[in-house]
Formats: sequence, structure tokens, C-alpha cells
Amino acid sequence: MWESIHFDPVYECYSQVTQAGTWTKRNKKLEPRRKFFVDRYCDSLFRSFDSSLIRTLDTMNHLDQKYRKAADDDPWIAGNEKKWSEQHIIDSINQYKLAQIISKKGYPGKNMIGYELMNVAFMVIQHAELPYQEKYLSLLTKAAQNDQMKKSNLPLIIDRINMRKDIPQIYGTQSVWNEKRKVLVLYKVESLKDVDQRRAKYDLQKLSDAMKRDHIEMPYK
Repeated sequence: MWESIHFDPVYECYSQVTQAGTWTKRNKKLEPRRKFFVDRYCDSLFRSFDSSLIRTLDTMNHLDQKYRKAADDDPWIAGNEKKWSEQHIIDSINQYKLAQIISKKGYPGKNMIGYELMNVAFMVIQHAELPYQEKYLSLLTKAAQNDQMKKSNLPLIIDRINMRKDIPQIYGTQSVWNEKRKVLVLYKVESLKDVDQRRAKYDLQKLSDAMKRDHIEMPYK
């Protein structure tokens, strides 16, 4: 624990609070004096976070998922047009707020707001239009490299940008709705035979397993 808390203090302290049973089991032999210093260290770390920014991003997170969190609210389902018109307005407001945050403070990642909300900024950018996504792609790349967001998110934004440009995706993370078949189908992939090797670099599971999990089919039978 003592070694790992120096390697990734935000995650370890987050685990201590949210997974107390697991943390206690892993550290049941941790001497009381050492645990005392670990607790003090984590308390100090939590106090260093930007509490105002945490509240803002928590609200943005809930708004981002207002209609995305329920499968029966999917945009390709007839009757959801009004919901998604509202979701697009919400997204625009989130994007405006995030742009202000980034211009003043930089990417609001793990060291600034903690582990739980470190991917909110990514989601806001992922759900934006192409110019907004391209504007912040280099910022997201640095955030992934510096462990300020999950590195497994980076392929999603790269593939989404490629899809918006109507060019093949690289990692196979994007799908589209096939109205004729009434199913999600995989968007075209560059060099499909090598895709799992590229995915593995970002801790993504095999494409076939991901497609099975998300009920995605090949664009051809």
C-alpha cells in the first residue's frame, strides 16, 4: 500500500474511501502507525482538490447522461426526437462551460478533481461536434499520457473523429444504427485483422468480445 500510494496516490486514496472492505483486507497487516500516516496523507490529498470544480463537473456529468443513461432513450428509437433535441442543448451548455474551465485551469483531470470525475471532460468532448473534438484532441492525448484520464478513452475520441470524417476507424470502438436491419453495426475499421493488437495497447478487450457485450453486429452478414 505504501509503495502504491506513491505510484498512484489519487486512485489508492479513492479506493481506501470507496472500497474500504477491500482496502482493509489488502492491508490488514498494516501497522496502526503506518495506517495513521496513510489516512493523514489521503485527507491532505482530498483537501487539495478543487471543490468548486468538483461540484461543477458532477452537475455536468449528470446532465451529460440525462438521456444517454437509459437504453430506451436511444436516438434511433422513434419518438425520442424531443428528448435528444433537449440533450443537444444540454451538451452545448456543457461544452461552453468546459471550454471556460480549460482556458482558466487546463484539463480537469485526476490530480485536480480526483478519480471519480476525471473522465467527465472527456465525455463532454466525445459528445461534441467535430470542430470541438479536433480542438481538444491533443489535450486529451496528453491527459491520457499523464494518467489524468483513463487511457482506454483515447481510442474512442480518435475513432469518433474518424467516423465524423467518413474515414475508417482505427480501434473499432464506434458503431452505427442500421435502420434496415434494426441493429447496431460496426463502423468500418482500418485493417480489421490487426485491430486487437491496437486495442490491447489501450487496455481494450478483444473487438469480438466488445461487440458481443454491446450487441453489435458486422455491417455485412
